[in-house]
Order: sequence, then C-alpha cells, then structure tokens
Amino acid sequence: MNTMLKSITIAIGFVFAASGAWANDKKPSQANDYPTQTKVLYVLQCMDVNGKSPEILQKCSCGIDAIASQLPFSTYETAEIGMQMTGVPGVRAAALRQTTTVIDAIDKLRKAQADSNLRCF
Repeated sequence: MNTMLKSITIAIGFVFAASGAWANDKKPSQANDYPTQTKVLYVLQCMDVNGKSPEILQKCSCGIDAIASQLPFSTYETAEIGMQMTGVPGVRAAALRQTTTVIDAIDKLRKAQADSNLRCF
C-alpha cells in the first residue's frame, strides 16, 4: 500500500475514534452501514493486491460486504488501526497493538476476511 493511502486510512481511523464511532458498536446484522470511504479504501487496497479488472472489482466489493455482514464497524476500525500500528515503532504503538481489544478485533477481522475470500473469490 502506498504511503499516501496508508496515511489517509490512518487519518480516517483516528477521526472515527475521536468522533466516538467505537462507542457506537452495532450488531453484525446492522453492520452493513460502513462509511463509504472505508468501503472504497478496502476495495482499492484489495484491487492493488489482486489486480485491476471489473471481475476483481466485483470480488473485492463482495469481500467488504461479507466482512460488514459479520463485524460491527467499530470492531473493523479497531482491527484496521491495530494492524496499521504494526509498522509503527515505539512504546505507545506497542501498547496499543498489545491490548486485548485490539488483538481480539484483529483476530475477528482475519476470520471475517477468510470467510469473505471463500464466499467471493
């Protein structure tokens, strides 16, 4: 992922964290209301990895919808920020990465991604 896209993704995560999005935990059945920019970033990143074709666009779009049907947005966002912090050195970043909440969110996201790969790819 390029540096600009990574910076945008991190900034979006912190905006939602600051706005209280984490406190607005929704049930998985209602989770398909992920913000448009989150869906777009996911699809763009997916297409960077898998290729840029209409077929891959369809599969990547299916992937984020499958994830959204399984995870509340707050869990997705926590996992994304935790994974982004993996490359950030320092004690504060390590403390964030190693919290039970972040570890659990990353585990749930990875399981949802594996399921979405089975469904969509």
